[in-house]
Amino acid sequence: MREKITSESIEDREWMPIDPAPPKLNRQPPIRLRVSKIERRQIVLGLLFILPIPIFLTSLAMGSVSIPLGDVVTILLGGIPQKESWSDIVIQFRLPKAITAVLAGAALSTSGLQLQTLFNNPLAGPSVLGISAGASLGVALVILGTQLFGISLASLGAIGNYSTIVAACLGAGIVTGLVIIAARRVQSSTSLLVLGLLFGYGTGAMVELLLYFSTAEPVKSYLNWTMGSFGGVTWEQLPMMSIGILSGLMLAILVAPSLNPLLLGENQAQSLGISITSGRLRQRAVAPTCTG
Repeated sequence: MREKITSESIEDREWMPIDPAPPKLNRQPPIRLRVSKIERRQIVLGLLFILPIPIFLTSLAMGSVSIPLGDVVTILLGGIPQKESWSDIVIQFRLPKAITAVLAGAALSTSGLQLQTLFNNPLAGPSVLGISAGASLGVALVILGTQLFGISLASLGAIGNYSTIVAACLGAGIVTGLVIIAARRVQSSTSLLVLGLLFGYGTGAMVELLLYFSTAEPVKSYLNWTMGSFGGVTWEQLPMMSIGILSGLMLAILVAPSLNPLLLGENQAQSLGISITSGRLRQRAVAPTCTG
């Protein structure tokens, strides 16, 4: 039988307490978890700063003549090692090469990080926009082109030592300038990526022509440069290269704040007030400085 609705039952229902709202869930991670993530990040950063030191010292100790690590540290601190010849080996030959390797690695990794963020592609790098190919073309014109005119770099003295560095920076800068001009009309990052590959293939073809008409000795010198050999680095060449790389790294630090919004996407970056066009131009201006 159905329950009869009376005035007393209605009054009882009107005075029944209302169920409280469900409690809000706290979606933030626990304090211990957040602290552990911060500590883990600090440990990783600390290891990244500490590990290069023993690797750098090991590179100074290894070679055709093995030198104990203790003597390497003694030489760097200005002491006298067990053999006096070890000081000349470390200071005059191995130390400039090791410093050059550190600077070159820092510059290339910084340039790669900028381009990966700019194109939102983990495979992007200096070779994507033809920057590396432009640097190779500049060096090829100096090493191979001078041979075609009967000029030797060794006969040029200090100018010959600095010519490859200047040529690499100029070649990378010229190709980057062409890409910047094209970027004003091309708004899509994918189209710009393809355009950079076309520039790279074009400059690569010009290098192949120079290699075809060159003799064995300049070709060997050029191939040693392309493979990244530090065998010919001296203290006379190091200051100019250090100034160029350190200036590129400083510029990269200055433009770094504009990279973080780009990780969220171009639309999100524009909503935060970031100019995508000017950001692209700044990144493409810094990348050849580090790559060259």
